[in-house]
Amino acid sequence: MDRDGMILHPEPPHHTEDGENRCKVFVTFKIHARSANALQSEELIQTCPIQSDDVDAERRMERQTLSLPLPGIQLTVQNSKEHGDTGTYPWRGGLMLSRQNCHWASSDSAEANVSFRSLFRNKVVLELGAGAAGLPSMTLGKISKLLGENITLISSDGVDEIVKALHGQVATNGLDDCIRVMQIDWNDHVAGDQHIRPMATTQKGNLVHIVDTIIFADCIYNEEGASALSQTIFHTLKPGGNVIGVLPAFRVGVCSFEEQVAENHFISTKMSFDIMDENDHFCYSGGGGKDYRLVLWSNVC
Repeated sequence: MDRDGMILHPEPPHHTEDGENRCKVFVTFKIHARSANALQSEELIQTCPIQSDDVDAERRMERQTLSLPLPGIQLTVQNSKEHGDTGTYPWRGGLMLSRQNCHWASSDSAEANVSFRSLFRNKVVLELGAGAAGLPSMTLGKISKLLGENITLISSDGVDEIVKALHGQVATNGLDDCIRVMQIDWNDHVAGDQHIRPMATTQKGNLVHIVDTIIFADCIYNEEGASALSQTIFHTLKPGGNVIGVLPAFRVGVCSFEEQVAENHFISTKMSFDIMDENDHFCYSGGGGKDYRLVLWSNVC
């Protein structure tokens, strides 16, 4: 090993056609990547590219149609005109979880004892950090109507402008009769806050320990948000409930979030995505699918 930490693997010398002795040297080395700090993470989010080769993608994202891999499931998706920061656009993680919901609904098989029935059928399901698009919860709303499933659905965000846009999105897709839109500020449940307020909602209600399944995708951006998200989960989830999350790689806060849920008696299971019928015409923000993980957390207390 040399002083830079590289391991050298020389091959025995061999004779070339011109009579010279030569040898090949292969080098093995490890790269240790450091997590971005909060400022770097913010810059990444603000400059994150739209996943499309279409130079007109920004305009197309104003209103587009998403066809999902279950016959009869289509969503009309509009960007928020209220400009609610990261929640304005649809994100890659939400698209992936929407497709996964369709896979669970159409499959009889179960991975790690996880199925549509165990997660959603006759359950109270809450999406946290839905953004203006609300793709995973709206997909479940479409599935419940198409297949006659009984699901109590709540789609939520913490930003006033985004909640307003989410209301419009749900109504545009004809789902306002099966999806309740709520404003949930994660900071209302941060541990150590001596003045925790009742959960603010657009429709009055209290979600303390009544939710069977929580879903979220692509909504951790920093350490503070990770802590607030975990505390909101602890506050709203029933004992024995499940959490399904789509996590991006190399995002500030992801590691600490996973540590916090583990410390609070949640067992994590990494699931496999079943990405079917990629829709190349749908524009979104976020990285490639290989940079995301699908994780199930089960509360065992």
